[in-house]
Amino acid sequence: MSGSGIGAFRRRLVAEEPVDVANASGSVARNFVARFSLWGNLERLNTQAQFVAGRDEAAMTFRIHLRANAALKAGWRLRLGARCFDILAIEPDETACGRITCRCLEIA
Repeated sequence: MSGSGIGAFRRRLVAEEPVDVANASGSVARNFVARFSLWGNLERLNTQAQFVAGRDEAAMTFRIHLRANAALKAGWRLRLGARCFDILAIEPDETACGRITCRCLEIA
């Protein structure tokens, strides 16, 4: 990770856990509940334009570097203000002990 010195983790993110709730019609609605906040660094990897449901979208993949947290899991998401990053995978950061790297997807 570039810039791994003091102040490298400049973004305060909120980790959100998915919670499925059954509704009266028998289907399930997925909500996300904020669990904890953590500091991280975002690195954009790729942007792909796509046309979905009659509108243009941009699918962006990110590598988000964080301090290790055992509670964080793939399937959760990270929120930065109004932006949401779906966690696709979590792996140990090979360049720094005690840190993890999340591969994330943001749809804008």
